[in-house]
Amino acid sequence: MQSLCISVIDSAIQIETENIEELRASLTSVFAKRYLPRLKILDECRPDVMIYWINRDVKFRVLTHNLISHGLPSLFIVEGRYPAAYSNESPFFFILQIIAYVLGKKGYVVLTDSVTIERDGKALIFLGYPHSGKSSISAVAFYRGFKVYATENTVLRVAKPLKVVNGTSVLVYDPAIKNLYNVKIAPDGTTRHGYEYIDLETRDADPPRELEVDKIFLIHSGFTCKGFSASPVTGRKIRKTLWYFSTSLLKGVDYYEPQPLDNLVTEEVAKTLQSFLEIVEENYRDRVFEVFGSIPEIFENTVLGSRPADICN
Repeated sequence: MQSLCISVIDSAIQIETENIEELRASLTSVFAKRYLPRLKILDECRPDVMIYWINRDVKFRVLTHNLISHGLPSLFIVEGRYPAAYSNESPFFFILQIIAYVLGKKGYVVLTDSVTIERDGKALIFLGYPHSGKSSISAVAFYRGFKVYATENTVLRVAKPLKVVNGTSVLVYDPAIKNLYNVKIAPDGTTRHGYEYIDLETRDADPPRELEVDKIFLIHSGFTCKGFSASPVTGRKIRKTLWYFSTSLLKGVDYYEPQPLDNLVTEEVAKTLQSFLEIVEENYRDRVFEVFGSIPEIFENTVLGSRPADICN
């Protein structure tokens, strides 16, 4: 077997398998970058997780795993073909789940269904269920000259203040926004289902830096929505909302066959999640909002808005 070491921030996952070049190509493909945070391939590895990958022509599955604490690497044994877009996607989402797990052990949370836009050197995070307008907001922001930091999954360092430190880098959007919102983006390609995408890593030579979180928005929008309204998210609803987005990857909400692992919220990970919720509740209680309306008006009132009053009125 050969070794491939992938790293996200200060975590490392070592994969032992037979053909590391084929696996490397899979994990650095455009499809992978839609879902996986920005990866580095390392020559040397001090792994937090060891994965033994038996590469054979069977459906992907996790044969066994052992979650180890106290600084020792956890162990996973899997079998099946390497990940491939549209034909064998389960391994992508397994790797994503393992990344969320190992980062959780080290003091980070991965917010799924999230995009992050930089404004004035700080991060605006948009959370939303599928088809709620996140990609359209991101595409409008990109076209208007704002840096889009994360396009699907956002990695936060759990500290005071919260900081965005990593995220996905391929933005997939509905080309209908070109006519609806006069967004003239030249795409890098088109998906099988007719959506366009841009690879932000090829558009911006400067590596992303850490961004302090300014505001968090839970977005509800669509092409037929009109107007704008917003309300602060307070009390228990802050915890309930952010619990969903911060635990979804760990619990396998990004489903993969035959069944996602369901026991990755270990004591170490739970401690990180609890700290995250406490920080948001204590330090961001007046900076979490639920927003409704059309894409252009949400953009005008959030990304271009500069004061809390701009959002609440």
